[in-house]
Amino acid sequence: MASSSILSRLFGARRLALGIVLCLLAAGCAADTEPELFLLPAGTTTTSTPDPSADDGVATTTTSTTTTTSTSTTVPPGRSRPANRVQTENGEVRGDRTGNIVSFRAIPYAAAPVLGRRFKSPQPPEPWDGQRDATEPGPACPQPRGNVEAQFFPVPRQDEDCLTVDVITPRTGDDLPVMVWLHGGDFEAGSGASSAFDGAALARRDVVVVSVNYRLGAIGFMVTGDLARASEGETFANRGIQDQVAALKWVETNIRRFGGDPDNVTLFGSGAGAESVCVHLAAEASAGLFDRAILQGGGGCGATQSVEEAIGQGAALLAQTDCESSASPIDCLGLIGVEALLEATAASGNTFGLVADNDLITRSAVSLASTDDLNAVPLMVGSNADEGTLFTLDADDLTDEELREQVIDVVGGEQEADLLLSQYPQDASNAEKLADFITDSKYTCPAGRFALLASDDTTIYSYQLNHASADGPGELGATHGSEQYFLFGNPSSMIGFADEYDDIDQSVSNFMQQAWTTFARTGSPASESGADWPPFFEGAEAHLLIGPEPTLSPELQEGRCAILASATG
Repeated sequence: MASSSILSRLFGARRLALGIVLCLLAAGCAADTEPELFLLPAGTTTTSTPDPSADDGVATTTTSTTTTTSTSTTVPPGRSRPANRVQTENGEVRGDRTGNIVSFRAIPYAAAPVLGRRFKSPQPPEPWDGQRDATEPGPACPQPRGNVEAQFFPVPRQDEDCLTVDVITPRTGDDLPVMVWLHGGDFEAGSGASSAFDGAALARRDVVVVSVNYRLGAIGFMVTGDLARASEGETFANRGIQDQVAALKWVETNIRRFGGDPDNVTLFGSGAGAESVCVHLAAEASAGLFDRAILQGGGGCGATQSVEEAIGQGAALLAQTDCESSASPIDCLGLIGVEALLEATAASGNTFGLVADNDLITRSAVSLASTDDLNAVPLMVGSNADEGTLFTLDADDLTDEELREQVIDVVGGEQEADLLLSQYPQDASNAEKLADFITDSKYTCPAGRFALLASDDTTIYSYQLNHASADGPGELGATHGSEQYFLFGNPSSMIGFADEYDDIDQSVSNFMQQAWTTFARTGSPASESGADWPPFFEGAEAHLLIGPEPTLSPELQEGRCAILASATG
C-alpha cells in the first residue's frame, strides 16, 4: 500500500531499482537435431544393428509386438535421456541441442490462465497432438510496461499464456539432480525465460535446470472481497505460488524423461523467488515436491500480509476501474484488457505479494522454524553484502532526521535507532547508511535469524557474497540480485555488467556454480567445491564469505544484527 515513509517508498515500489539486475531478456538458442526417442509399448521386443554412420554409436532398432512392427531410432544405455525430442505427459516436445546441452523452452505446465481462468487456480495443460516446437523462448507473464526499468533492459514479450517451464539438461546421463529456479522481481516483474537465467552453465555440471514462469502482480496475487467470498473451497489467494506448486508437480511427473531424478529436486530462487521458496518450506501443498532448497537474498522467511490488508489493496485497484460497481467485480476484472489492468494497478499505487490466506499460507517458515516444525530439507541461506544499494538510488538528498525516522519505524524506539546508527561509518553519506540499514534489517540479519532457528530442524549452510564485479553497475557493490551474474554464467545478459568475466569474476562464478550444483547433488556445498564450509548452527555460527578466496566468519554485519535482534524482539 502507499506510504509517505521514504523507506517504504524506496523499498516497497522498487520500480527504479529492479531493472538493474533482473535484466529479463528473451534467450536465443542454437538449433540442432537429435535422434527421436520413442516410448515402446509393453511386450515389445527389439533387435539392434550398429549403424556406423549414426552419431555416437546410435543403433537402428527394429521393434515388434504381436500386432505391429515399426522402425525407430534409439540410443545406447546411459544416453537414453534426454534426446532433443521427449514425450511428456501432455505431448511430445522438440528442443535444441548445442554441444552436450539440450534446451527445451516454453513447455506448458498448466493451462493458459485466460477465458475466465485469469484469477483461478492453475488447471492442467491441454494435451497436444504431434510434436510441439520447444526451441523458442516463451513470453513473460504480464507485468508493468513503460516504467523506469525499461531504460536498463528491453521490456520482454508478454502474454497471459505464460505458465511454462524451460528445461535445460545434459544430453547424456539419467537420474541427474534437478534444480528448479524461481525468478525474483518483487512478485510483479521478471521471467523464468530470461537469458540471464539460462541454465546451460549449471547443466554442464551434470544437473537438470528448470526455470519457472508464474503469474505476477494483480493477476497473481490480488485479493478482492468477492473473490474471497466466492472461493467455494478453492484457494483464492497467492495464485502465483499455486502456479509454482503446479510446476513442481509437473517436474515430479515429467523430469525423469529429461534425464532428471524426481527424488532429488533442489528449489532455488533470489529475491521474490527466495521468498517463494520460504513459502514452499512451510506449505503443506509443497511437501514432498522438493528435497533441498537455496534462498538467495530472500530475507527472513516471514513477510506476508493479512487477507484484510490484501482486500484493501484490491479495493484500491477496483476503484481505478469500472468494475468497482459491478455485481461481480472479480468477473469484471477477468474480462478487461491486460493493459487496462496493469494501468489500474499502477494508478492504485499498490504492489501485490504474499497473503497469509490460512490455506496455502497458514504459518510462515520462520514461525515454523521457531517451534521446530519446519519442513526439514537441507538449506543454503545467504545474502549479498550490499543488498540495500539497489533501493537507495534516489536517496542522495536524505536528511539526518529522515534517516533517523526510517530506522525508528523499523526498530521501534529512538534509543535503539540511535544506537544502531552509531554503528555505521560516520563519514558515510545518509544514502549509504540507509543502504546498509536496508541490507541489515531486510536481508542479512533476518536471513541469519532464520538460519539459526532452522538449524534445529535441518542442516543449514550460510553464505554472504562479498565480491562485486569491477565492471558492475555504478557504485552498487554486491547489490541485491547481483549473485545471479556469477551463478548462471551469462554475463552478456546482465545489462549494466561487463559482457565478459575478468579472471576474478570467472573464479567466483566457477566457485558458486560448483558449490550450488554440489549442494543439489549431495546436500553439502563443500563436498566437491573444495571450500571449508561447515554447517551453521547455534554455538558454531559459520558464514562463508564468497569472494576471490572464500573465507569463514563467525558473524556478519559487525555485530549490528545483535542490536537489531534486541531492538525488534
